[in-house]
Amino acid sequence: MNSRSTVTLADGYNGHTARFYTKPLETDGDLVKLACAEPGREYLIRWAHKQTVCEAFLRELRGSSTPEHHATVLP
Repeated sequence: MNSRSTVTLADGYNGHTARFYTKPLETDGDLVKLACAEPGREYLIRWAHKQTVCEAFLRELRGSSTPEHHATVLP
């Protein structure tokens, strides 16, 4: 995963999903702190398990039948 890769995860607040950069801002054991990649929501951060992020990224790369799952690599 490169530093501009994004992944869709639950935003952790209200059950919606959001795009997050896969490069962690911070790491604490098995947890990573991710920044939101969506314009206007840069203030949003999300702590997630490394395994959750890796599984979501791989699922999106393989192509999911769920429309909200799309792996993106930004320029």
